[in-house]
Amino acid sequence: MAGILKDSFVLDGIIREALGSLYRELSTASWYKRENEIVSLFAFGHLVPVFQREGLDSAVLDIEGRVPQIEPRNPLRGRKDLVIWAHRLDGYWRDEKAVGEWKRSGVQRVATNWCGDRPFAVAEWKLDDRIGHQADKAWLKANSGLMQVGYAILVERPGSALKLTSVKIQDGQESPFLILPPAAIERPSP
Repeated sequence: MAGILKDSFVLDGIIREALGSLYRELSTASWYKRENEIVSLFAFGHLVPVFQREGLDSAVLDIEGRVPQIEPRNPLRGRKDLVIWAHRLDGYWRDEKAVGEWKRSGVQRVATNWCGDRPFAVAEWKLDDRIGHQADKAWLKANSGLMQVGYAILVERPGSALKLTSVKIQDGQESPFLILPPAAIERPSP
């Protein structure tokens, strides 16, 4: 059985390496894909190989995974671009006992009984959408108590240059994570 992630410091190195690899691949193309396709390319083409090399279980990766959320309160769960669970059978689901009870009664309603695990990490992605990227960061901050770490990743192609900007959210605090190319770091004016 493959190993499991135990702390966010290890995951940081893995995510950083996989993002660098993705950046190198995308920067050689004269085009790039839509958000869902980039998430898939990252997960299967760049993250899984690093997980395998490190002896980690890639079955913990969940694209468009359902997770609990604190904010917004309605609904009680949300779908996130890339969810990394602590264990391969972790997840977040409807309470099937409650679902079965209302189905048998013939009542048409949405089940509100959800149960499950908290994700180890969540990565939210945006392509050329700074407003959406800000919303992703806000969601990760508001819900940071539900996970070890969150990453908000923005991939842009202003003009012909590719730029990847990512931040890390942990314990409600945002910090720069990885900016590629490194020259894209905005420096304050003297």
